[in-house]
Amino acid sequence: MFYRGDHSGTSRDWIRQGVSPLSVNKGFTTLSLLCDNLHRSLGKHDAMKLPIAILVACISVAWAGDVPLRVVRHNKEVAVSDAGSFTTNVLALLRSCSVNHNPIIGWNEIVRSDSFIHIRFTNPPVVKVWWGGSSERHERPIDEIRIWLPEGRWPAIQARSGEQMRSCGKYDPLALKRVVSDPALGLSSVRPYDSIIKLNETRR
Repeated sequence: MFYRGDHSGTSRDWIRQGVSPLSVNKGFTTLSLLCDNLHRSLGKHDAMKLPIAILVACISVAWAGDVPLRVVRHNKEVAVSDAGSFTTNVLALLRSCSVNHNPIIGWNEIVRSDSFIHIRFTNPPVVKVWWGGSSERHERPIDEIRIWLPEGRWPAIQARSGEQMRSCGKYDPLALKRVVSDPALGLSSVRPYDSIIKLNETRR
């Protein structure tokens, strides 16, 4: 049912794919406060860590400012622990898919269901994904991702690039784990997600 996808990407890839800290103007004030707090909390022996900490803060602010994110469980909006990391994990899940197939649920039906994830990108990231009848992954700007989270069966992942929608499958189980294990989703004891959440992160 699952397929180990391509994991050759690095944090630099995500930045190239649209996670640019320079794209967020509304986050500058928040970022300034974050950097000030970081500077105070880091001792002189940790001074070299400051640029890395600032970059991580920039990326988090970028996601928070540029990505409308909705997570719904049992018809109630829930807040994930870290919207930036959660969005990055959803993109990684999409990227790990290795096949397109006929949808098991309609595009609009996903957001009418009682449990789903919905992300719309103001600045669409360019992601290397399986798209259409191609025999390999290609870079596509991803405008929107919708994931249906039914109980008793595996999720349905759909993405939109421009006017084209695709249903994507055969994803990496560990990529799925990083999405569905967020405590806000409450899936740790729900089948079949409970089996995924128990997976060891060590790769073979």
